[in-house]
Amino acid sequence: MMFEIYRETEYYRQVQGLLLHRVAGSYKETEINRAMAGEHFYDGFIKELSQGRGKEIIESLLPA
Repeated sequence: MMFEIYRETEYYRQVQGLLLHRVAGSYKETEINRAMAGEHFYDGFIKELSQGRGKEIIESLLPA
């Protein structure tokens, strides 16, 4: 699964994670555009069969 971690450019500048395999339907383009508008932090691939486990891994990388 491919993922992207980025910092939002708005006032709060929160760090967000995007698991691209989970993004579906009409939200896909919106979520990808949000990530592309932010400041790139980290991206990569996770060799994980379960989407739930992949999400847990991404969330563990994000600052609290």
